[in-house]
Amino acid sequence: MRIVLDLPDWCDDQAIRIIAGQELVAKKMPWEDRWKVKTVRCNNCGECCMMLSPGDMPHEIDDEGKCSKLVKEGDQWLCSLRQKTWVPLCCVDDPLKENSPNCCIEYEEQ
Repeated sequence: MRIVLDLPDWCDDQAIRIIAGQELVAKKMPWEDRWKVKTVRCNNCGECCMMLSPGDMPHEIDDEGKCSKLVKEGDQWLCSLRQKTWVPLCCVDDPLKENSPNCCIEYEEQ
């Protein structure tokens, strides 16, 4: 799919994200010249939601540092809010590799 948009100038210094359902598809940060488009999707390892400190998320964090909305289903860790109508934007952004070294998500610059 190809999308062509003319965005207003005030967007130049803003983070721009394209989200499909509740998954980040592409993003452009104001300090970057190019878009990053996701090429490898999340495998729901849950790692990014397991090493949190109080204040990192709008949800409660348990004693192990895991988000209270994270639930184990089979061999995957899923967000229990995924069936709801909203998920906080901080939960839609993908983790940084340095914070979740086993994360499989990959992007290509375009």
